[in-house]
Amino acid sequence: MDTGTRPPPEDHTAGTAAGSGARTIRAVHMFVAASLISLIGTWTERIALGWLAWTLTGSTFWTGFVSMAVLLPAALFGPFVAVFAEGWNVRKAMLLSNACFASVSMVLFLLVATETITLELLVFLALLIGVIGAAMHPVRLTFLPMIAPRDYLPRAVALSAISFNASRVIGPAVAGLLITTSGLSWTFFINTLSYLPVVILVAVLPMGARPVKAAGRTRLGAGLVDGLRYAVSRPLIRWSLLMAAANGFLVRGIVENMPAVVGGLFDGSPADLTWMTSSAGLGSVAGAALIGWLKSDAPQLRRMLPVFPFAGAVFALLFAAGLSFEVDVAVAAALGFVATFVGIGSQIIVQLEVEDTHRARVMTWWSSASFAAVSLSGLIVGAIGDLVSMSHAIAGLGLFGLAIAAAFVFRRG
Repeated sequence: MDTGTRPPPEDHTAGTAAGSGARTIRAVHMFVAASLISLIGTWTERIALGWLAWTLTGSTFWTGFVSMAVLLPAALFGPFVAVFAEGWNVRKAMLLSNACFASVSMVLFLLVATETITLELLVFLALLIGVIGAAMHPVRLTFLPMIAPRDYLPRAVALSAISFNASRVIGPAVAGLLITTSGLSWTFFINTLSYLPVVILVAVLPMGARPVKAAGRTRLGAGLVDGLRYAVSRPLIRWSLLMAAANGFLVRGIVENMPAVVGGLFDGSPADLTWMTSSAGLGSVAGAALIGWLKSDAPQLRRMLPVFPFAGAVFALLFAAGLSFEVDVAVAAALGFVATFVGIGSQIIVQLEVEDTHRARVMTWWSSASFAAVSLSGLIVGAIGDLVSMSHAIAGLGLFGLAIAAAFVFRRG
């Protein structure tokens, strides 16, 4: 007997009536809330991965490598995956990827709890998390527009970003508490459980219609080139890709590499890492809240964003000066603010400008530009930190950032 609890089919067409709009807006709010729980677990695990690498090696390079390993596969393989992701069943892909994430977290819990973890295993599992993330990322970027009305999409993106950045405050605090009271292993166990709300919600959530692709199999090379050509041929999208890359290399490269930064600059403790990462997360929440409040359209954002890379470069130089731990905690908040404001702003521009038929491929080129820049920055800063010092590495990044920021400020057209 049909009880009415069966989830709606994925090709359900969302109407434009007020009731349908309210339903899809409610769906956005429910998904963002469930994602917050999962993201808190993710950030708890990311802090634990970096700190575990620092504990095993005492090397800023290897700590940075492990921290960046969860991002690097998305930069390398994201555009390839996106070509095929546009034809995937989004619901099934979301469920499978979250199940895979939870499985890897459980393996990490068992290895750390039994004290059998090694650097080689840690690097492998961090890269595996990155590979799963590379497969999930274009699906996740496509999922939100499928449950949000178009006129609500900028607010939905901002809410999603606020959720992400709130988790950057809460997650490190949870990680610090667990590491100091229960041990590293429990951070991975908590993350395993954190995927359950998203899995349950995605299984039953109503979804809007997806554009029907033309018949025929997509050729990988043609799909990649078509997505990139589409992005490059549209000035606002092309500019946003460059801004995302600059932001990733100059600012997010510091924020995302905090385990190596704290270890290299301060020879810090898990509590120090918690303070620094939570401060950056608090700044990120402020950046996400501001851009959500502004309700700017794509041309307005295009005019606003060029000033922020310059501010980020100045903050990087101040951070490298290492005036005191307390000052750097405050500067970390400023770096988080800049990184998030620019990141969300450039993403909103692309989301508003891209057509649905190219959304997964173009959004993945955007994220690949950002992830590649973050990963490259983290690896370079980590290597220089081992060879010279972390303060010199970050100072060099800040000086390079001033030149890049000047190019954006003086070439607005």
